[in-house]
Amino acid sequence: MGADIIGWRACPLQQELGEDRFALELKLVAVRDGLEESREQVEQSGKKLEELQLNLCGAGAEPLALPFPDLVTRTDGFRQGIAECDTCPLANHKRLGCYRSVSYPVDAVFERLFFEFYVGQAEEESKAASVVHRFIVSGMPEEVAALWTERRGKGGALGGDLAELPEPLAATLPSGQSLTSAQVLPALFLPLPTFEAIQTYALMWTDFLGFVIDHGAPFDASLTLREGLQVHLLLAGALELCATSPCSVLVRP
Repeated sequence: MGADIIGWRACPLQQELGEDRFALELKLVAVRDGLEESREQVEQSGKKLEELQLNLCGAGAEPLALPFPDLVTRTDGFRQGIAECDTCPLANHKRLGCYRSVSYPVDAVFERLFFEFYVGQAEEESKAASVVHRFIVSGMPEEVAALWTERRGKGGALGGDLAELPEPLAATLPSGQSLTSAQVLPALFLPLPTFEAIQTYALMWTDFLGFVIDHGAPFDASLTLREGLQVHLLLAGALELCATSPCSVLVRP
């Protein structure tokens, strides 16, 4: 469970499949890779990986039931990508490297670090975080913030949690505005359809990672932080690509 983040440039493979189908096939590859990497843990239940029946979410949120061997067959060709992957700025020299993901629940280390960073820059006009704050976080729908308030600290990913901390963090900005991390975190998982949006988020991630390094935070202590670094690399590639051709960033829950 998590957010799938995809750099979209309408390459031949993306054009052939379209956004929804391409996102689904990426998700299936990620599911297969995750299961194969954790084969030992999976098979401790007494059932071999090849015997698993997977119940997934298909295109259009339709249920998709696949035995593991069928998943392997379905993804064998797609996971090789295409030749253009090798030179695509989004791919970081990897086949299908235009795909990144951030796992839920967002871990406590990341939430504390990002919220501290964000509170410090949300009202500094020269900072990218202030643009995100004015145009996105300040208008975050109450029902979205409520979701990030309620779905946390209970059962981890299996329990449907979005965040690990049992309660959102809270702060008051210099202007007197009250803010919680339940308003801020969902802003990280939004599609970026324009150059301006990609540029703003790429700059914010750059500022944040600089903040993390300055504070000596260990990347090995936070899976979300390590995944966020990969998102930053994707955004940097998207920003480079925007200079010569259309590009956007898709996000799938």
